[in-house]
Amino acid sequence: DTLKSAEASGEKIAIRINSPGGSVADGLAIFNAIARSPAEITTFVDGIAFLMAAIIALAGKKVHAAENALILFHCSSALCYGTQYDMQEMAENMQKFDASLIQTVTAKTGLSETEVKAKWFDGKDHLMTAKEAQNFGLVDVLEPIKAEHEDAEASFYGLVLNSLKPAENGNLIDRFFPKASKQIDAQKRFSQSDLDFAVAESR
Repeated sequence: DTLKSAEASGEKIAIRINSPGGSVADGLAIFNAIARSPAEITTFVDGIAFLMAAIIALAGKKVHAAENALILFHCSSALCYGTQYDMQEMAENMQKFDASLIQTVTAKTGLSETEVKAKWFDGKDHLMTAKEAQNFGLVDVLEPIKAEHEDAEASFYGLVLNSLKPAENGNLIDRFFPKASKQIDAQKRFSQSDLDFAVAESR
């Protein structure tokens, strides 16, 4: 897999994110793959990072965000059809999804789980500017909108998480990491549709 290849190269890894979010289950797998990597991985929020995309961003050793980027947290959501017992079961499962997200955010910010739940997982949408996210400890470095010189991160091994869209088949990790390429190649492909990585959308 390409993540392992990037790790073996000994290069730093940059993951650039612009996504409206996606599946909690798939997003957690991506988060853990990044967070457990022995490589020096930096995540960049280039545009938007909503819910699972924001969670994935937190997996970086350092989290960068463009000064005009936007980050959003909210509770997980789903559709349910069936009896009252089916709906009760769904509600219980969603509470567990939210608990997992809260635990992940807590580990980054240092806030208590009670504080994180009250602040961002209260049933409402919570949209933050990059500066607000930095003030909460979610973002480590703000990137200027216009750089005066070539970004030093260009030497990084680049992975791009551009857009999470409904998955048609296959495991997300298998589909996500093979799309990676060295930064110079990734820069040539930023506008192409094959940068739209598959995730079952849950918003």
